[in-house]
Amino acid sequence: MPRRVFLDACLVLRAWKGELELAKPAMAVIDDDENEIVSSEYLRLELLPKPTAYKNDAELGFLAAVFDGALEVQSTDAVRSHAMELACRHGLGALDALLIASAIAGGAEEFVTAEKRDKPMFKVTEIRIRSIHADEAEQQPT
Repeated sequence: MPRRVFLDACLVLRAWKGELELAKPAMAVIDDDENEIVSSEYLRLELLPKPTAYKNDAELGFLAAVFDGALEVQSTDAVRSHAMELACRHGLGALDALLIASAIAGGAEEFVTAEKRDKPMFKVTEIRIRSIHADEAEQQPT
């Protein structure tokens, strides 16, 4: 049975832009057949406006491929309330809180990011937060 994962926007952007040391591990998460991608309106809001406005069809095609077949979590009062609670408890930014609350609501087992482990999101305990930074791989909780 596939493992449900929620991809942070920065991870998807690293994969798209091919940023040296992070592009390969980002693509490995996206391409892993064992992963079922969980998405949300908030993630799409973060990723789609710029390539849409600037008519970057290649990037839009990449994003469509990433999200093809993804489980879409809708914005609800419960998701927004949970995001507010997470943000206030852990000092998260608004969008990080909304993405993590969406991941939890969608039954994701982990939230995969390209952020370093010094960010407030790593204080969240309701879902496993995993960074693709190679220098931090040994520090990841199991």
